[in-house]
Amino acid sequence: MPEAAKTKRNTLKRHKQGLIMESLPKTFLHAFQVASQFGVRYIWIDSLCIIQDCKEDWEGESAKMGRVYLNAVFTIAAESATDCQGGLWLDGNQKPQDRVNHVAPHGTTGVENLIISPLQKRAWTLQERELSPKILHFTYGKILWQCKRVRIDPGNGSYNQGDWNGCRYRAFDKPSTSWKYGTVADRLGVWSKIVEDYSSRSLTVWSDRLPALSGLAKELELLTKCEYVAGLWRTDILMGLLWEVQLPIKDTFDAIEVDNRESSSPETAPSWSWASCPYPVTY
Repeated sequence: MPEAAKTKRNTLKRHKQGLIMESLPKTFLHAFQVASQFGVRYIWIDSLCIIQDCKEDWEGESAKMGRVYLNAVFTIAAESATDCQGGLWLDGNQKPQDRVNHVAPHGTTGVENLIISPLQKRAWTLQERELSPKILHFTYGKILWQCKRVRIDPGNGSYNQGDWNGCRYRAFDKPSTSWKYGTVADRLGVWSKIVEDYSSRSLTVWSDRLPALSGLAKELELLTKCEYVAGLWRTDILMGLLWEVQLPIKDTFDAIEVDNRESSSPETAPSWSWASCPYPVTY
C-alpha cells in the first residue's frame, strides 16, 4: 500500500486538512465516487482513519471496528481486486448504480465471483462481512447487493431471501436461521463455523489473530452476556476445546501456504485455544 494511503504521525495534521486525490489508490477513489453518488458524505477506510504507526491509536480504534461496521450506511467490498490499486470495477466499464429494482424472486447469478474473491481470503474482512448491515460487493463485471434480509443482483434485478448458492447467512442476519433470534446455545453454536472460516484466512501480522475477530466477538458478547476467553466462550468451553487441525490443502478456497503462516507463540493465545494454531481448524 502506498504511503499516501496511510495516516501516520507525521501526516496526521496534513490529512486532517485534506487529501491529495491524485496520490490515492484507485480503490479509494472508486469508493469515494460510490459514496458520493449515493449521497453519503463520510467514508471510513482503516488505513486513513487509524494512525498506522501509533500502537495506542491502533488498539483503541480496532476495538471499535465492530461498531463502525454495524452503524455504517453500507460497506463497499472490492471483491476482485488483489490490492488497493485494483479498483472496484476491473473491466473499465462497470460503474456504480444508484438504484436497485426488486422483482419476483428467481435466484441470483454471479455468486461464483464472490466465493472465489481475494477479499474473502483475508482474515480482517470476515467481521466486515458478518457485521455490516448492507454490503455492495463489486465482483468482476458484476455488482451484488447484500443486506440483512435480501441478496440481490442489480445487473438483472433478481433477488432472493435465501442464501447465495451455498453462501450461508451472516451472523447478524434476521432470517429464522440466524442465531441472533435463537437461544444463547444456538448463538454460540454458530461460533464454531465462524472460527472454521476465519482460521483458513490469511493474516499479514500473526499477532492480529485474535484482534481481527475482536469486533465480532464483542458484539456476540453483548448479545449473549457470555464471557469471551481467548477465542472461546466460558459457558461453552468444553465444546470450544474440541477443535482440531485441518491440514492445508492447496488449490481450494480454504487453502493456505504453510510457509506464510508464522509459528504459534505464547503471546498470540493460550495453547488450548484454536487461535494459537497457525493452521485452519475444524470442529
